[in-house]
Amino acid sequence: MSFASFDFECWADKTALGEQIGVVGSCDALGNWNPAACLRLHTRPPCGVLDAGSGSVDNAMVRAKPFPVWCSRAELPLGDVEYKYVVVTADGDVSWEGDLGGPNRIISVNSSGLYAVRDKFWYPTPSWTNAGAFQEKGSGAIEMPPAEMSNIYVCSFNIRYDTPESQVHDEEDRWDLRKEAVIEFLQQRSFDIIGFQEPCVHQVQWLFEQLWKDGYSYVGTGREKDGTGEATAIFYREDKLELRRWKTSWLSETPNAAGSLLPGASHCPRTLTCLELNGNIQGTMQRVCCFNTHLDFVGLKEKHFAVQTTMAEIALRLMDDFCSAAPSLRIFTGDFNSDRISERSPHAVITKAGYQDAGEGDTLPTFQGFDLKGGTCAANNELGTIDYIFVKGQGLKAMDFEAIQDNYIRAGEKRSRQFSDHLPIAARIG
Repeated sequence: MSFASFDFECWADKTALGEQIGVVGSCDALGNWNPAACLRLHTRPPCGVLDAGSGSVDNAMVRAKPFPVWCSRAELPLGDVEYKYVVVTADGDVSWEGDLGGPNRIISVNSSGLYAVRDKFWYPTPSWTNAGAFQEKGSGAIEMPPAEMSNIYVCSFNIRYDTPESQVHDEEDRWDLRKEAVIEFLQQRSFDIIGFQEPCVHQVQWLFEQLWKDGYSYVGTGREKDGTGEATAIFYREDKLELRRWKTSWLSETPNAAGSLLPGASHCPRTLTCLELNGNIQGTMQRVCCFNTHLDFVGLKEKHFAVQTTMAEIALRLMDDFCSAAPSLRIFTGDFNSDRISERSPHAVITKAGYQDAGEGDTLPTFQGFDLKGGTCAANNELGTIDYIFVKGQGLKAMDFEAIQDNYIRAGEKRSRQFSDHLPIAARIG
């Protein structure tokens, strides 16, 4: 009998502590309809939970994504396989999704390989007209793309936080009115790695809900002591890059102390999200270490970047510690709240440490404001670039840098609008 590998992923956001999602179905690997023998799925803490700040994946067969996505891998026979999801309590009690009398899900593949199955758990009274696994090629399973990459398409994007204050200030450009356009832009571009700045926990979770069916996962947590607040989350294409480990550190004198502040900085804690991936780049397996940050704003208007520079120096030490002595490709994204001209600036210390500025020579201001005039901080416009992608790695370089000026037109309007008050920037690393 021939088999294929399936990565099951189920979005189930109503599980209680101690409960677990399982897959039960019509083959041995899925328990032959016996819930006690189901395939158990796994998840990990989401953004907003302090435990989400670090971790590792030692078993690549269990590629856990953040809650509420539950996942695991199974070897299934070729042909038709029927299945359903169940909730299993700590005591072994089982609840079937939807209605036990409702239709079974079906996947069908005729060739060996690796496939992804991405579903949403059917809660009571589902709409059976839309029942079935996420359909692709009529099979309910998505064949994973070739693992080899010619380059890594990287984006750094300050998406502007969504708070009660920003909702008033941003008026017609507030998050709930532009988020669908942001998602459409991200799906069209299909970046391999995205370093986000400023998203609040609920924004990270919403982005994940929209992007997980496109193969994305993420790491990172909020900057506050309890894991809430803004995050410097890194999203990555799990169908191309394999997660190894991740960590969140604080840019202070005590980097392991959640919510810690640097003396002289603002009241906002600043984080560095660290992520190690494996990727097949140009036929060679490479260790890819990604870092994402959002430096402080103190001194920005006066172009005094002492605080930002100190934070950058702390970040460089943390990055060296994270990578250790092993060779790797390093990608460092972020909103650095500083220019590339000043001699004493984050840009100067980072490039001195051997990092290439992917956008070197590009002078387009990346903070534009929603009105393309620098918003409430016109001084940012005068700084030019304050968002960067840095890269470091033997034999690799950044190509095709772009400060992306795409925009969108809202239904019923004629004027174009910005996705955020910052331009997203992108480059290909290869």
